[in-house]
Amino acid sequence: MFILFLFVSFCGESSEMFNGTTVIEEDITTSSITTSTSSITTSTSTTIQENDTPFNTYWRDNKLKFYPQLTEEEIQISSTINQDKISYLKLADGTECTKQTGGTRTIARIDEFDPLNPGGLAGWGFLVWQNYFCIDENRPGRLYGDFFYQDETWWIFVEQSEEEIYIDEPWERMDLNIWKFATRAEIASDTFIGNYACRADANYIEKAFEKGELDEYYLYKDREIDYFKPTTLEELEESISLLERRQKYYTSALAVRLGITLAILEAWILKTHSL
Repeated sequence: MFILFLFVSFCGESSEMFNGTTVIEEDITTSSITTSTSSITTSTSTTIQENDTPFNTYWRDNKLKFYPQLTEEEIQISSTINQDKISYLKLADGTECTKQTGGTRTIARIDEFDPLNPGGLAGWGFLVWQNYFCIDENRPGRLYGDFFYQDETWWIFVEQSEEEIYIDEPWERMDLNIWKFATRAEIASDTFIGNYACRADANYIEKAFEKGELDEYYLYKDREIDYFKPTTLEELEESISLLERRQKYYTSALAVRLGITLAILEAWILKTHSL
């Protein structure tokens, strides 16, 4: 109940601050729990410009697709939505993704100029940061760049599998400093309708609840319980493990919404609860 109270209290309130745009990876860390701001620090000093310039030139001259530019209205709509990234979303193909709040954030090459920032990230215009991690086994696990609205459809860039990428000789994908690639993918059409931020949070915490229910079902589905026998220590430990996993699911949902790491949120919950 305490975790659910926190979820309702924080619904719709989060912000992000990004530092450093000249490296290929970032470690996302948060130094304080007193606000919902997460800071991102860089983990390498190798610049994109130094290492991948020959391949970037090849990519720009040979592999980019060209789409119409966004209209001023589309840019304004897109920019408004991107001011506060939602916690959870689905692509049109059903892929489920959550906002990344911890770990290492990567960069990918997209196969067009970034519609919202065509001259960004070292001036190339087709290198974009990861913002989401996808949990669907049917696709690679990352979304890149900002949401953008074009032709009455919402888009984002989804990571491509190795089989989807064709690179001419003599280039080797794994020899590159930036070896992730992404292409535009349609977002579920109802994503940004109504009170979409709180709905995204509610959908994600509902998923957390469902996972807890499934854990309990699979633990007990083939077990016959004799209520005339005392509960064993092993059974108590299994029950405690179920509750701990449920707590993990809920705190994970809160961490995604607040934009902080799971470990920091758990520490703050324990500290607050003890007071």
